[in-house]
Amino acid sequence: MTEPFSYFKVIYPTFARTTPSANFVSKSLESLLLNYNWTHTALSFSSSTEYIGVSEAVISLFKQNNINIVHQKAFDFCHFSRRSPMRNSFFDWINETKNDARIFIILGELDCHLGLLKAFYDHGLFTDNSEDEYFVIGVNIDVYDESGMPIENVDSAFE
Repeated sequence: MTEPFSYFKVIYPTFARTTPSANFVSKSLESLLLNYNWTHTALSFSSSTEYIGVSEAVISLFKQNNINIVHQKAFDFCHFSRRSPMRNSFFDWINETKNDARIFIILGELDCHLGLLKAFYDHGLFTDNSEDEYFVIGVNIDVYDESGMPIENVDSAFE
């Protein structure tokens, strides 16, 4: 369907969007990694109720398919704001893992994704001068809310 979502709701008033199952998410990640022959990864996931089942499914499926999780971290809370004096909770984790993994997966809320990317940026790993290449895969299972506030100036957070 190519209609804008608001028009889509007029045509199909009973349409409902659901959160993907843990099985669907884990198989999608597995497929992506195996397609590129990526067998070593670092995994960070939210310990909130919505993500526990997903992280368990991912870990289990990866073990079955010989995808090695070289580092794994659960987080209770992450905060991302370019104006906040709080230390980025991912900064130390990237420092500990950057030499062992090139593929990083994060299962969590949008602020957590931005926090992880900011930690990479702060370590100088997303620059043309970086000797290594990294790939970050973010999974957010929150339901999209088209009335929500857009992210303002994400680029300025990385200045």
